[in-house]
Amino acid sequence: MTTACLSTAIKMPSSIAYYDGPRPSFDLTGDFYLWKRQVRQALRELSLIGCKDSSLASYQVPSFVQSMHKLYGECQFSIFVSSRAWQQVGLDGRAGQELQLLQRQLNAFDEPETDDLLATNTQWQLILAQALLVMMLL
Repeated sequence: MTTACLSTAIKMPSSIAYYDGPRPSFDLTGDFYLWKRQVRQALRELSLIGCKDSSLASYQVPSFVQSMHKLYGECQFSIFVSSRAWQQVGLDGRAGQELQLLQRQLNAFDEPETDDLLATNTQWQLILAQALLVMMLL
């Protein structure tokens, strides 16, 4: 007894249009997860600025300018948020809203004269709380 080859046994209806567009790439998915990790790491470094924790004495805390450069320059945070790349790594709408809120807070924040002033800046403390929430969602 012979069985027909599966590819010839199943006839596709002629009314089905075939998709010729780009296909998902496993490499691209990996890139989105890498991007998410980079954003999370940049936010973690950002959260250390102005922190008066004695356990960080041996750790070189980046400056405000260095952290913002990493977040917005190297990690392209604005593009991560606006392109909805966060959806590509399985994050939901709440995560997107929290990311957008953090971006608005950071955009509205004026660069301090010194990083030491951040420890007592109320607006900065709100940004840190939002960054911590976003890190938990990422």
